[in-house]
Parts: sequence; structure tokens; C-alpha cells
Amino acid sequence: MLKIRNTCLTVALLCAMCAGSLGVRADDAPADADQPREFTPEEIKAADDLRLTLDTEQQTLFNGLRYLLRPAFEVELMKGRRYQPCPLPPFEEKSEGPLDLLSTLRFWALLQSGMATTASSERMLDRLLATPNPTEKDSDNLAPIAIRILTLRAALAHTELGRGDDIRKKAETLVGVSNDFTAATSDRSRLIQGDYIAPQWFANMMWRSLIMRVAVELEFKLDDKQWEKDLRALVAAHVKDRGWTSYKRVFNGASGDLHTNYASLIALGLANNAPEDTINSTTLRNIGKKLKTVPEILTRLDKDYVNEKWTGSRLMLLSSLPRDYAPERQTPETWRAALVRSGVALLQPSGCIYSRHTLARELGISETGWSRGESGTCETALACIGLSGGLLAEGNGPLAERELASVGRIMYALAVLHAEKARRGGGDFDSRVNYAIEDGAAFLKSTQKPDGSFPGVYSNSPGNSAYCLLAMMHGGVARDDPAIVKGIEWMVGDGAASRGSTYDVAAMLMCMQKYYAPEQREAGILYIENAREFEEARGKVWGSLKKEHAVFIKNLVAFLDEANVGGKRGGWGYMRAPKKGDTNHSDNSCSQYAVLGYKAASLLGAELNTNVFQAEAERLIGQYWEDPQYEPVEYVHNPDDREGDDDERKSRKTRSSYKDKIKPGGWSYMCGTTSGASMQLTAAGISSLTICMDELKVRGKLKEALAMKIGLTIRGAEGWVRRNYYKAEIINGPTSPLAVATSDGWGIFYNLYSVERGCVLAGIRQLEGEVDWYQIGADGLIDNQNMDGSWGTAYAAMPGRSDQQIVNTCLAILFLKRAAMPVITEHKKREKEAEEEAKRKEAAKNPVTKGPEDKKREKEEAEKAEKEKAEKSGE
Repeated sequence: MLKIRNTCLTVALLCAMCAGSLGVRADDAPADADQPREFTPEEIKAADDLRLTLDTEQQTLFNGLRYLLRPAFEVELMKGRRYQPCPLPPFEEKSEGPLDLLSTLRFWALLQSGMATTASSERMLDRLLATPNPTEKDSDNLAPIAIRILTLRAALAHTELGRGDDIRKKAETLVGVSNDFTAATSDRSRLIQGDYIAPQWFANMMWRSLIMRVAVELEFKLDDKQWEKDLRALVAAHVKDRGWTSYKRVFNGASGDLHTNYASLIALGLANNAPEDTINSTTLRNIGKKLKTVPEILTRLDKDYVNEKWTGSRLMLLSSLPRDYAPERQTPETWRAALVRSGVALLQPSGCIYSRHTLARELGISETGWSRGESGTCETALACIGLSGGLLAEGNGPLAERELASVGRIMYALAVLHAEKARRGGGDFDSRVNYAIEDGAAFLKSTQKPDGSFPGVYSNSPGNSAYCLLAMMHGGVARDDPAIVKGIEWMVGDGAASRGSTYDVAAMLMCMQKYYAPEQREAGILYIENAREFEEARGKVWGSLKKEHAVFIKNLVAFLDEANVGGKRGGWGYMRAPKKGDTNHSDNSCSQYAVLGYKAASLLGAELNTNVFQAEAERLIGQYWEDPQYEPVEYVHNPDDREGDDDERKSRKTRSSYKDKIKPGGWSYMCGTTSGASMQLTAAGISSLTICMDELKVRGKLKEALAMKIGLTIRGAEGWVRRNYYKAEIINGPTSPLAVATSDGWGIFYNLYSVERGCVLAGIRQLEGEVDWYQIGADGLIDNQNMDGSWGTAYAAMPGRSDQQIVNTCLAILFLKRAAMPVITEHKKREKEAEEEAKRKEAAKNPVTKGPEDKKREKEEAEKAEKEKAEKSGE
């Protein structure tokens, strides 16, 4: 193999690229060092022509390796552009100490690709050899040992690295250590609980077979009995017509079915194809009987998981299956090639592969606390391993015959194309938020159907399309954009007001409120001082609506009026309540939406029954649950001259602050109970109480006693949300519920949306002044946004479903935009605060040291002033 001794990789790559047509230009010295480099059309064409010399699999491999390497030329190319580099240190960086699992995966991927080694490779090998061996004899995870052994095997193939004896000795020691990890594959393992077998148990079987095959190949001493015992346990776990699944009789999903079957087939295939006399004949016969069902199993898996993406670590599994495996009536080569093509079809400019499945975790590779970037690095390395021959690859690797100069030119070309497509700027938090919102709105717009509606899990519900329109408008799509116009026409003209649920009705009202936001501002409804001004502004807004829209809104309000169940239970259910009373269903989720709908209708100028806000506030206060595990928190209610009805205001002389205490608590799902609390519904209570307070206050109907109780209850609910809000390390990690959510419109996206509603409406910037709910949620959403701008996964509740999580994408945009409707009685104050904050941010952006553009502008202004002065003196 090619070896470049004592040469750092980036220098070698730079030398290679400079020799080609993509070299650094002599005049590439921008006036402002922070400005992005400009590429000429000739450079882009040259880069793309070089890319097109590779097929898609080769492009994915080269780009993935470029991402993992982090060559120094990327820093210059990506300057002033938005990108996320590999979280590992650059490969050429001189680091010391043990090699962690993620760095080992990168090293394995590079070695197995056959790419020429350098001095950096020697340092990595030294660190791997010095890495301490695992000592947990009762460990449930064989992956770390197996990965080190397989990396050492790949290093042996690079004879130019030398140290063959040391590599073999380290590998043999690790094989011996693995023999003590019997708990990982035992039929009495902790990974087996009753009828359930964890996916990692099947993965451990695969790792065990890989370790044993390496031991056979390198002629190490084997523990045949342990391996055969494990194989017998795996054969016994076979389920008729299903193969190897976590549960025998229920639907398992990809984790407990697709992944477990592939790991098991690899494990048994490795044993079946082992050299003669490695496994005894009885065990081999039993394995052979089960392997006869391979075509049937793969046929079923193809059918049940037709919409699953074969990306990242799944490519590694696929490439590691025995070459003669295939579904019924398909040839192995054609079948495998089709799946690989689907896995590399969506080539990302960065080279990083963000997989939405959880295979790496089930294989025992991904670690708790990994960021999304670290998880992407893991998936990218495993994909490169898969594209280089799989877990037990034979031969020297696909890049073995390529000169490093050729590799350098290709990687540089891919980096140029990446830089050319990357957004400019966007490194600061606000820019990242804005880009995420824009990308999300663009995704929604791209999914719109010809009739103006939108697809998704809830495509038959009008609220689905209403939410899309609402999120798009908040995302910057103008209301006169054809997509919005067409969507509104569909919603108003499709009879949506007469169908759907409370959720749908509220979503449609919020959509109309945002659509008519300019008319609300023009009428001054956000700047009123008293009840008389409110009535005048309300009338102006209502009069500005299109006639058909006014009728539509009036019908939606009538639905909400009829959906209130009344009685002691109170609140709203899904549909109209034919008779009022406690026998009707009502819940705090529907109730939150109903109040949001009323708020939207109020801003649209609709006539509303004020009693609805009084009753809902009293219900929420009466059904508030205090959590016994928390100590009471203090509340201070400051005087507000707008509180109190007419009689109270007339008789009032002076007022003082009101103080009280309350235990943190909240609300659960059902109305009419005071037991338990949940994140989304406690936050929903905050938003509803704030709206009720605002709507009563703006009409001069908020009694002082109720105002105090509302404030006290909101204080308790804020305390509970603060104590139970998401931790940053959970929401941003590789197993973030944002990345693996299989629900649409409920779960974590709904939780965050409810918190945004409550906190923005109540003016809570930080929960109890300590927890920045927005920063935590926004970071998680930005890091878990899909490349196409959407959020969430394809709907996976049933095999074969592929509906996009449209509502989750809408909720994510609305959270990031902090799109809660304005609180009328606080709007002027908050608008002023927002202006002052914007000025502070703008001042903070101004550089302490003036740059070239600042100096140039000042010089031009000074020259202009001098010229004007001279002209005046001449007169």
C-alpha cells in the first residue's frame, strides 16, 4: 500500500489539490478576512466534473471520509459560512492518551477504506495499542471490544504501518477478555426479561461471531464451547415465520425486528461459513435448518419496512450479510445494490450522515450523552465501513489503488461544492434560529397539494392544513403568496367549519388571526388603554374582514361555544356537546386549544361571551393540583389599575402588593380532577389563565380577587414546569426524543409548543429566573432538524407507513418563532422591551476594532462632509 512517511495528511492533500485545476488562486486575498471566499463558475464546474467521475457510492465514501478527517483546507473554504464540522479533533492533530470509541470508529473507517496511511495513522495506532482493555466481566456489551479487535485487524492489512507483532498481541489479549463477557450473550442475560429479548442481545451475538472469526483467521486460541453455547441460544430464539425478534407475538418495529433479524443472520452466517472443524457438526446442522428460512425472512422484512432508509449503520449491516442471502425471487447482487443505492441516494454536501433510526444504540456503540454531531460521526464512520466491504471485509479496500494526490483532489472538490452550497453567515444563535425557521417553512410549502391543502398523518383534518399555513406565515411566507392564498381559499371553501374537532377549529382561528394581523395593527387593537377603545378597535377589525371570512370565523366560534361541556367538570371536548353536563368528555388539551381559538377570535374582532373566560379561569384554579414533593414558592401580586370591575375601581383609594405562597403543581389530562400534572398540560394551564386574565382585563371585567388567584396559580405552575423541564443534555443527545419521535402533534413537540405558548403569553423569559426554556428547546430543535427542513421521522406506528410528521414541523417552527398571540394589555410594554433588547444585541454585534468596510465608509462620509462644507463656503 502507498505510504507517505512523516507527512501530515493535510499537507499531502493540499499538495495534491494545488497540482490540479482547483488550487488556491494567487489573488485569493480578500480585503476582509472574515468574508466568505467567492468561487468562480469555472471552479464550481471543475469541482462538479470531478465529482461526476465517481458513482454515488464512491461519492458517499469520499465525502464521509472528508468529514471524518477534518482537513485544514475546510477551515478556509467554509469561513463565513454555516456548517458543523466533525466534533472529533482533526485527524492530523497530535493528540495523546487512550483512543475513545468514536475515534476508534474513525480510525477503523479510514484503515478499511484502503486510504494511504501517514504519520497521523501511526500516532493513532500507538494510541489504540496503549488503550486499556475493558475489565467489566459482567458487561452486557461486546461492541467496544469487537470494534477494537476489528480495527486492529484492519491495521494488520496496512503492512506499511509495521508493528504487526504488537497488533496481534493486543488483538489476542482482547479476544481473551471477550471470553469473560459471558453475560452479554447468555440465555440468562439481563437483556432477556420474560418474553422480551433486548435488541442488544442479538447484536452481542453478532459481535461474538465477529470476534471468533478474527481469532480463527489470526490463529488465536479459541473458546469454542462459549461460542457454540451462544449459537445454540441464538438458534433457540428463532420465531416461526418471524425470524429473530424482541417479542414473539407482537409488532416490534424496526428496532426489535429488522435490526434483530439482520444481526442474527450475520452472526449465524459467520458461523456457518467458518473454516471446517471450527463449529461441531450438530450445531452447524441446526444453524443450517434456520438459515433455510432466510429468503422468507428477508422477503417479509422488505415488505414490512419498505419505507425504512438504509443509511449509516444499516449500510454496514447490509454489506456484512453473507453474499448469497437474498429475498425470494431476487438475485443477491441486484437486491443488495438496490438497497445500497437507496441508502446513498440523498448525498449530503457536508459528508455527515444523520440517521433517524436507533441501530447504533442497539448495537451498543452510541454512548449516553453523545451530541447529535457525535451520533452523526458514528453513523458516518459505520457507513464508510459498510461501503468498504462490511464488518469482516476482505481485500485492501476501495481506495487502496488510488494515489493520495487523486484522493486529495476529490476531497477538495467535494469541499468546494459543500462551501458553495452552504449558507453565508449563520454562526450565531439568532441566525441559526432564523435559518431553521426559513428551512422549515420552505419544506411545508414544498408539500402543499394542488388544491391548497397539505399531506400528513392528519391530512383529512382541516387543522392539519391550518397549522401548515399558520407556521408558513410565521416563517416569513407573505399572506399574498399564492401558497397562502390557495390554502386559505381551500380552508374557507371546503366546508371545514362544519367538520373537524376542537383542535381543528382552534387551528383555523389562529390561522385567520395571523392572516389578518396587519388589519389588527391598523385598527389599533394591540394598543388600547381601556374597554371603550377596545370595543372601537374590535369593530374596526371585524369590519375589515372579507364577508366570507367573517361568516367562517363566526361559525367556528359557534362550534367552540357548543363544545363547552359545562357542569362541574367544565372545559371542552373534541366535538360539540349536545347536552351540557358532567357526562360529557372534556380534557385540558382540548380546553387549551379552545381558549387559544377564542383568543384568536377576539383579536379578529368577533363578538364573544365574556363569561367563558371567567368560567375557565375559575375551573383551572379550582382543579389545580399541588405536587406534595415540592415546598411552597412565594408569589407577589403587584397593583394594576386595570384590574377590578366598575364598582371596585370606583370605590378603590389605594392599593398595596398582595403576597401568598403555593406549592408547584399543575394539571393532568382530564378535566374535573385534581390529581397529577404533565408538562404540556401544566404549560397549557399557564397559557389559558393568561388569556382569560387578558380578555377579562381588556373588557374591564377582571375582579381583583380573581386576578390575584390567577397570578398565584400561574406562579405555582411555572415552578412545576421549571422542575420538570427538559435537560439540555437529554434534548440534544443522540437519543433525543426529538430525533426518534414516532408521534405527530403530541409528545415532545407538543410539550415544547405548550411551554412556548404559556411562557410567551405570561412573559416568562426564564423559568423562575433560572432555566432558559427557549434556549434549551431551540438548541434541540435546530440540532435535530432534518436536512429537508422538516422535523421528526416518517410515521412508524405501523409497517409500511411513510407519512411525514407535518404537525411536528409546524409546532417546531411556532416554538422557534415564539409565535404566541399578543397579550393586549401587555403588548405596548413588551414591544418596547423587545425594541430595547434588539438595540442591545445590535450594539453587541458592532466590532470593538473597526474593520476595512467601517473605515472605508467613514472615509467616504468624511469626504462627503468636507465636499458639502466647501460648496457652502463657496456660495
